[in-house]
Amino acid sequence: MAPSESALIGWWEGPVRAVVEDWLLRGGTPVSGNSTGKPAAAMATAKRLAAPPLWPVEARLAALLPDLLVFRNPRGSEPELATAQGVLLGVHVTDVLCFGGDILNITGNVLLALWTVEQNQLSDIITLVAKCSLEIQEKFGIYHTREGQDLQLKIGLSAGRISQVIVGDEQRQYLLVIGRDVDGVQLAQRLAQANEIVLSWNCWKLCEQYMFEVEIMREDEAVKLRDMRIIDPFDFDEHFYKCLDYLPHYRTSADILRAALELDPDSALEQTLRKHIMKNLLKKIDEGQPMEYISEFRTVTMVLVSLEFHKTAWVLHLCHLIQEAALYISTVIETGGGQLSRIFMFETGCMFLCVFGLPGDKKPDECAHALESSFSIFSFCWENLAETK
Repeated sequence: MAPSESALIGWWEGPVRAVVEDWLLRGGTPVSGNSTGKPAAAMATAKRLAAPPLWPVEARLAALLPDLLVFRNPRGSEPELATAQGVLLGVHVTDVLCFGGDILNITGNVLLALWTVEQNQLSDIITLVAKCSLEIQEKFGIYHTREGQDLQLKIGLSAGRISQVIVGDEQRQYLLVIGRDVDGVQLAQRLAQANEIVLSWNCWKLCEQYMFEVEIMREDEAVKLRDMRIIDPFDFDEHFYKCLDYLPHYRTSADILRAALELDPDSALEQTLRKHIMKNLLKKIDEGQPMEYISEFRTVTMVLVSLEFHKTAWVLHLCHLIQEAALYISTVIETGGGQLSRIFMFETGCMFLCVFGLPGDKKPDECAHALESSFSIFSFCWENLAETK
């Protein structure tokens, strides 16, 4: 087991827009310690038919989970609404980067961010991220679009220990975070109503409580953040620069927010990062297409595979199950002309988001391939993954 680190993560649920150029330039991984030589994630590589041991790396975590609720007008225009969501999420990404966080994952309307620090720095970082959350809520807690829809943001914060693990093979890899406090951030976000910020109980215990105005929602579960008792902006500026000492990947330059932007070209690093990007996006990047043309609206067919684990299963064994499932699902989906796009965790299991009909993979019978692949995946999981349902 690798040495522990402390971390802060955040989660937004809202509009989706790929931020590929930022993800590539910052190293493609949300774990701050990577650029300083600290072990941040255990990599598991394998051939398609073999699932090697996975050794999750423990880290301490404080988490932020933002969630954007969309109140739809049935007659509204989906493309315009999605564009508004994309712009709004892009602003959230910028705010997170400016406050020293790294984007861990963007799935659906959800954005998950991470701050990695030492144990004795957690309380300061929680204060920093709480301030970040309040500023985001102040700007975009309720966002009225021209199409008549209201985009309303919910944010959850958590803190504690997480395990980070990479699953996949030599062609495609996925970074996951698992643990009790990852569940805690999801619970906090779920308890939040529109335009609210909720802290998990563990986050509340670890923070500087005298600086927070809160309302106890559920004893031993969550508190609602009302405001912070930092009245003088200069006080927070001093706190912000103090926190920058904990974030070596952060740059104070007006033009550069991450040290990764100043790295020399590294072909080995590039090959590692390419494994975390879907092949159709890589093709566009390799062709030199402008970044503004990489994001697009398309009609696709999606397959969502949900694995729910038994509560008695050990974490390491769950990693093996996820790895085995990921290898099989990826193989079956690619055979049918699709791609395994994302793997994301929830409280009692994980989900695999598979997509048919992406650029270069469009087929007239993609729905039939999706159904056939779904049946094959269901049969495999039923017969081989006994500790899931």
